[in-house]
Amino acid sequence: MATTTASKEITEDRIYHISGHALLAMNAGFPIELLSVNGFSVADLSRISPRVQRLDEWTMIRMPELQYPPGTFPHTRLMENLCHLALAGPILELFHRGRPCTVSAIKEHEHDWRQAWTAAGFLHHDETERVAYLDRQIALGERYISLPSWQEYIGPVTRHLSTNGTMEGSDVQAIWDRIKDEHEARSRRPVCRQRIEFEIDDDVALQEQLEWEAMCDEEPDME
Repeated sequence: MATTTASKEITEDRIYHISGHALLAMNAGFPIELLSVNGFSVADLSRISPRVQRLDEWTMIRMPELQYPPGTFPHTRLMENLCHLALAGPILELFHRGRPCTVSAIKEHEHDWRQAWTAAGFLHHDETERVAYLDRQIALGERYISLPSWQEYIGPVTRHLSTNGTMEGSDVQAIWDRIKDEHEARSRRPVCRQRIEFEIDDDVALQEQLEWEAMCDEEPDME
């Protein structure tokens, strides 16, 4: 029984880990190709191409068609997004487990940390500055994950993965679009999730967004 319980906990943690990657991928403009709690089959792996890549053994995403040279603004944004994408899986898993999201905790997820570290290397060559940058992004990521709107996205994705074990990119997109439409209906203004800034480092700005989220959740629908 203990083994079964432990296995169930590992699977649940993995589901949240995968969901973190998936939702940040959608936010950053990397469409999901396929999610799989138990890893990819040979048939699944046949999807891999220059456009379709594995983020890890459970998450497959579509890469941008255009490639930008290092040092250009689009390349910098791409590296920022890849960094956030790599961190989002362990951040959501740790958040779900009730553990603090710290650099040392993220480092336990070696593959994710290595991806984030490599991407951040294009932004900060100095290793001390790079660690400080990643520390800020981890803290901000944890705070964003706690926003009510993000929880509305997380729930349907985790439930789907828990029930089915796999999830096609089209299913993730459908949830994304549905929740986005609901947010727009409540707030009566467009919501562009792919342009939400993940890296607000101003506590006042972040608090304003938190208050706006709360207002949208509490505001009654107008018939």
